[in-house]
Amino acid sequence: MASTSPMFWRIVRRLLTANYNRLLVILLALGAGAAVSSALINLQIDAQRRLTREFRTLGANVVIAPHTTTDADANGTTLDETLLGQIPSEYEAKSIPAAAFLYVIGEVAKGDTVHFEPAVIAGTAGYGLTELRPGRRLEYSADIEKDATACEVGVKAAEQFNVHAGDSLQLRDESRQASCKVFAVVATGGAEDTQIFTGLSTAQ
Repeated sequence: MASTSPMFWRIVRRLLTANYNRLLVILLALGAGAAVSSALINLQIDAQRRLTREFRTLGANVVIAPHTTTDADANGTTLDETLLGQIPSEYEAKSIPAAAFLYVIGEVAKGDTVHFEPAVIAGTAGYGLTELRPGRRLEYSADIEKDATACEVGVKAAEQFNVHAGDSLQLRDESRQASCKVFAVVATGGAEDTQIFTGLSTAQ
């Protein structure tokens, strides 16, 4: 019985060399299909992690605020501090950052001056502030952060009052006055750059 191998390979060579255009189309189709399949697999595996990371760059995913019906009602309305303690610290074995904010329009001056200027003072409590607030710290002192009167200053506010990490600020609202020591200068590209972040008790 004659061997069929030479005939088989002649057919294969004929298929590969008879029509180069058709072969090129087949190879391109296979390559495109492989690329699309690879992209879909990567998207399915990595989508949740990427979405979580991108949303975190925008700040908090959930904001809990007082229910108000008019602008007049919103003036001076706050929430009870105990609500912060009701937010779970973990979900599905992952930590949940949560922070409370109290915004005050006060007057601020550098520690060694008496020239006060209006500024937004943001009192904060809770944990995970750096995860909730987009941006990065341009200056930072871990030792000062442990101080009870430590505060963080937005980059524009730092330029306005000419302060750096280690400097002190005087905070004033009518007859009430406090002081804080700057432990960090933060840049966010948003409204936070003009604010001064203190402990909640200081803002209160």
